[in-house]
Amino acid sequence: MHSKWKIWDFFKSHDHSLDSGDEGVHSFYAFDPLVSKLFIERIPRNILEGNKLNILIGNEITEQWVEDNLLSLGLFGNSESYLIHFAEKIPKNVQQLFLSGNLISDSRFVILVFNELNDFAKQLQKSDVVNSIEVTPPMFWENKELLEFFSSYLGVYLSYEASQLIIDSIEPGCSEYYNLLNQLQINFPDKNIDKDMLLEVMEKNKMDQFELAALFSSRKFNEFYSLLIERLKDNGFYSFNYFMQSHLLKMLDTSYLDGKKKLSKYDRQILSDAKKWNRHSLVRAIGYFKKLEVLLRENDEVFMHTLKKDYLKSF
Repeated sequence: MHSKWKIWDFFKSHDHSLDSGDEGVHSFYAFDPLVSKLFIERIPRNILEGNKLNILIGNEITEQWVEDNLLSLGLFGNSESYLIHFAEKIPKNVQQLFLSGNLISDSRFVILVFNELNDFAKQLQKSDVVNSIEVTPPMFWENKELLEFFSSYLGVYLSYEASQLIIDSIEPGCSEYYNLLNQLQINFPDKNIDKDMLLEVMEKNKMDQFELAALFSSRKFNEFYSLLIERLKDNGFYSFNYFMQSHLLKMLDTSYLDGKKKLSKYDRQILSDAKKWNRHSLVRAIGYFKKLEVLLRENDEVFMHTLKKDYLKSF
């Protein structure tokens, strides 16, 4: 069975992502990784055998693993539940086993979480033995609904002026709204947020991003990691990571500046710092920030350990 939802409708209609009685194979795809994170967080552990959800990555799944864990009960039986991140990376020869309908899953959950709506995900959506959920992106006129959802989800109450300012000045997106609202919650707990409070946090966030980007792109890595680790104590990473990848892409191709009559201070910094990098190094740097985003989604501790290790390597 396949169903499509807007993010605000899905979480309004479901107190939990899954409930007891929903055992079986599930497929989940969302337009934004943050939505997948919220979905996973709302899976109640008390409906799982041993209150445990075993986490795997798609490219780790082999035919032998499926045969041992999902096609047979084994000597002592097996009712453990599994969540497979990046299910689009499950090898093609293994995909057919999931599509066969022969998996033993009556007493446990097998959850495939997709980052891409590839052919395998679309085939699962057509399957009669898979519960498939797809969370679709907001239309361009639904930014207000997206912001209201995250405000309600995080318990952050915005004045009309503050809400309108966010819609007018912030790049619409789950991570952008979530991180800003999370920072407002940290800085002004249990308060109704007015325009002045919002501007204070927005300005601080803007300064942090440009400062950190300038340190990295000028290859001052030691200072960059030191400041980033310090700022992560009270600021989200997703929004900065989005900004950082955009910043590096501008350095990779500075032709977007050709049509500008007057260059801003930021534009001039892009041109200056781009000379310190070659194309290969910039592509690797963009890939590095994508890797950090994946690590954060998978495991907070591994993410922080990686940052601290890279900080020590920068000396």
